Amino acid sequence: MFSTLLNILLLPLSVSAILIAADINSIEHTPHIFAISDHYTGTASLISGGIASLWSNPNVTLATNAETQALRQYAQHKNLRIIFTSAETYYHIVANRHAGIETLEDLKGKRIGVIPGTSANYFVQKYLGMAGLKEGDYSTVAGQICMRAPCGPGTFPYLFTQERIDAVAMWEPSTELARLALGVNNTITFTPDESVYREIVNVHSTVEKLADPETRKEIVAYVAALIKTHKWFREEPEEVIGKIVTALRIDRTVLENVWAEHKWRGGLAEGLDEVLIEEEEWVRSFDRRAATSQEDLAKMVDRSVLEEAVLMLNFDDCRFESEP
Repeated sequence: MFSTLLNILLLPLSVSAILIAADINSIEHTPHIFAISDHYTGTASLISGGIASLWSNPNVTLATNAETQALRQYAQHKNLRIIFTSAETYYHIVANRHAGIETLEDLKGKRIGVIPGTSANYFVQKYLGMAGLKEGDYSTVAGQICMRAPCGPGTFPYLFTQERIDAVAMWEPSTELARLALGVNNTITFTPDESVYREIVNVHSTVEKLADPETRKEIVAYVAALIKTHKWFREEPEEVIGKIVTALRIDRTVLENVWAEHKWRGGLAEGLDEVLIEEEEWVRSFDRRAATSQEDLAKMVDRSVLEEAVLMLNFDDCRFESEP
């Protein structure tokens, strides 16, 4: 591994830039903003997109999405690889008390706002399944996310206040904005144990891009920048929150309320392989396709890039410590 790292470090600088496709209207993507601006010494930029952009746009080097979308894309593109975890996020359900909801079981027959086929949808069916509810026992209603109040027609907070849905279960800040819009005294929040589910937003690339020496060097350096950024997110949350507020134009109080639901661990999510195996059955069923074999799923996560990035950071630390 160390010889591989040396080969990467000795490659000439490339004039090509890293292009990252991400959901730019999300808290989960924000480490990339600051990895680019503060830690990555090469040229990189963000565009709106996701894993599918790796095939629709040949200039895209990296892409982020939750694990459910990775499974969906991997079924068609076995050259997809997960190389880093951008964020781990814990969901909850906010419900309207005036709809007669006081327990999870009371969601039977109710309308839950969630985007179909997403990590949030998977969370809903798993969490409510623990309360004995099947997917046919409630209905899901699609809507749009909202990043800041006032939330317009079609957004989940708007649908919630208009009583067109009885509950919201989305990634933040949509769920928190829905809670605040209806009024905290009018809502009840169901928060499962962290072991129930976490959205795992990963960084992805392709076998071909990782096999190209110059592109790989850039990717490894960028992952090293993400590791530094995650460390900053963990150690200086107040400073980070202030910068995200400016970058996303999100309300500070709202972001502070949901900050603890986001984890920035700086590596690959623990138990990721098992999560992919478990969730494949639901994604496969939702997409009405054949299952991806466990043998193929085992190839989906590539830990070598992270290992090289960690070695690169340790190499730099040793170099700086040895300088007079």
